[in-house]
Amino acid sequence: MEESYLYNGDGTSTITKYIDPPLRERNFGVFAESMLHICVDAVCVMTMRDSSSRPVRKVFYDVDNRIIQRVLLRYDSAGRLIEEGEIESRDRVRSDFRNVYRYTDSDLPVEIEMYWANWGAVRKRLTYTEQGDLQQEERLQIAEGVFLPSQGPWANQYAYLYDERGNWIAKTHQIRKLDTNEITHTDETKRTLTYY
Repeated sequence: MEESYLYNGDGTSTITKYIDPPLRERNFGVFAESMLHICVDAVCVMTMRDSSSRPVRKVFYDVDNRIIQRVLLRYDSAGRLIEEGEIESRDRVRSDFRNVYRYTDSDLPVEIEMYWANWGAVRKRLTYTEQGDLQQEERLQIAEGVFLPSQGPWANQYAYLYDERGNWIAKTHQIRKLDTNEITHTDETKRTLTYY
């Protein structure tokens, strides 16, 4: 992956990432962290950042340098991401292709609504332990779609064992159907922490 950086006098910047030519020939696209940032046909993505280095706009280009998708990211006065979505016109975000975030007073996300046009929509509700670790991620379908056929609500649930310093040393993860209380998956992660 090749990258270029442009820094402006007002503190804003633009990062441009290009897929390596051998990967382009094999039809590899640019993938990023969310459904709104996946463009299989993209060979270049430009990310514009504000003076606080937060991404505020992403533009995806195809091999012929045509724009495939434009994504706008908005923040509240505390600097938390509150909305990201595909740009419809000017600076308007499509209501059916966006993510909306809500937070606790301690800046942890507690609800994320994800709208994916014809693919469906999901609401995630998040709860945390006193230490700030994710305790439950509840997923409720709010609209059916091509990739999200009708399904009941379910949750990722986490239980932790903490050491004397308040860091987790064992984490149990379960996937639970909320309508039947059935556990469909369980796994455990252990870690050893060394303090100096």
